[in-house]
Amino acid sequence: MGEINDMVQRSLLYGALFWSLHNSAFALQPTCILQAVERKLAGPARNEFLEKCGVEMEQLCEKMAIGRPLGEIAKRLFITNCTTTYVGIKR
Repeated sequence: MGEINDMVQRSLLYGALFWSLHNSAFALQPTCILQAVERKLAGPARNEFLEKCGVEMEQLCEKMAIGRPLGEIAKRLFITNCTTTYVGIKR
């Protein structure tokens, strides 16, 4: 029974995450990986761009998490999923 509650809570959290990202004006921005492709970056320049963009997206996601009624674990999960969404690749 505990596993079902965990699954329901996780589903609600993911739903809330994607709903909040969907409603964010920033969500219209291309992912970091897409920006790198559009700029035709390769090799070290691409890696450097993705690293910098990833840090910026994580900072943005941390700001988005402020003021949300999330526990520490849920907040960390939100930031991780948010960052992954905006970067466009698994970290």
